[in-house]
Amino acid sequence: MRTASACDTPVYRYAMYRWQPGPYEVYHFHREKLDSAAEGVRGRIGQVGEKDEVRANVMFLPVDVAKEADLKRLPPDVKEAWEKREEKSVPHYLISSPRARHLFQGLLDEKEIAALVDSPARQQLGKLLQEGKAGVYVLIPGADEKATGEAEQVVRGVLSDVASGKIMTYTPPAMDRSGGQEDEGEPAAPRTELGLLKVSREDAAEQWFVKTLLSLEPDLVDSKEPLLFLIFGRGRALFSCLGKGIYADNLIQDIDYITGACSCMVKEQNPGMDILMRYDWDAVAESLMRKFGAEEGSGYMYGGDTLFPELAMPGKDDPVAADPQGESTETGSVPGTDKPAPADASSTADTAIAVAQGATDLSTRPADAAGQGAETGAATSPAEAAETPPAPDSAAPAPTARDQSDPVEQVATVSPKATAPAGA
Repeated sequence: MRTASACDTPVYRYAMYRWQPGPYEVYHFHREKLDSAAEGVRGRIGQVGEKDEVRANVMFLPVDVAKEADLKRLPPDVKEAWEKREEKSVPHYLISSPRARHLFQGLLDEKEIAALVDSPARQQLGKLLQEGKAGVYVLIPGADEKATGEAEQVVRGVLSDVASGKIMTYTPPAMDRSGGQEDEGEPAAPRTELGLLKVSREDAAEQWFVKTLLSLEPDLVDSKEPLLFLIFGRGRALFSCLGKGIYADNLIQDIDYITGACSCMVKEQNPGMDILMRYDWDAVAESLMRKFGAEEGSGYMYGGDTLFPELAMPGKDDPVAADPQGESTETGSVPGTDKPAPADASSTADTAIAVAQGATDLSTRPADAAGQGAETGAATSPAEAAETPPAPDSAAPAPTARDQSDPVEQVATVSPKATAPAGA
């Protein structure tokens, strides 16, 4: 047995160890002071997004429409959405995903926030991943019950074949979990298992979960066919296929991707999008570490945060967490301040916090917002990524309370999806 080398860790496990979910932005357009209702929404989002022990990837961003500076700092898509409104009445809310997809525009109240960040299906999803499932398929039924039943049968058949070993998945080399000599008596690694959830569009408790999934592709909202998504890591969702495209070969390609060995690539160059969800992902990562031991990305291999100590989540008393606008190693300058400007738009969270404080320009989006679509499930190849290597660690921006992404993420190369076979 040997210690796993770089690229041995399956994508789904590395994603759980290191990929922090991107934040969903709740923009609140108002005039001058916030009213009591908006303060309630702000307080609730701040509680679930920043203060609670188990947090959701969401943030509140007030925009005073009476201040031209606030409007200028908005990302182009958010500014355009505001300007297109015929009646620019306030208050008005806009919810944007990490890929700059707009989930909602209208009014929100404090009571709505609980359903926005959590639901029974999302809790069940988290539990399945915590049990060790490599990923969980989410099936949204279509208008035709027969077509939905056939799609579900295909999915269950593939998952059964994977669990039994009939469909083989990548298995990393055996790892020395104790740091000692090879143990020939070590039991074989457990076989890959995946889960399946059905979530109805008509389920009121799941409306925000469904909105999030449908936002992965612009034409999914109007589709009447059964839709299939694969979720892995800390809530990273891939649009898999729909209708007659839900057949074994396409599912196997999804599974090969998330269970395949990694190659170095930034997270945002992976297909998919983080869903809005409140779950204790650190506990799930810990359970995987105990199960699989020392492997790339695992704290057991690197002693917690020793691999990328500058990217560890700041504690409550961490001066960086207390002062997210503090000094950094970034280059350039932030308009209107003496603070350094980011070398690139690598963190929606940091810039979003800054606009709430009136400190920086949000007119650019991070790579995740402009990232590849999920329609093919294809990721950028390592060869392509090599043409634009990430900046060295020494040039990385100083961390903030929300800047928890690993600069050296992992990805497996995936080929474009095939179309449904004739007669399918």
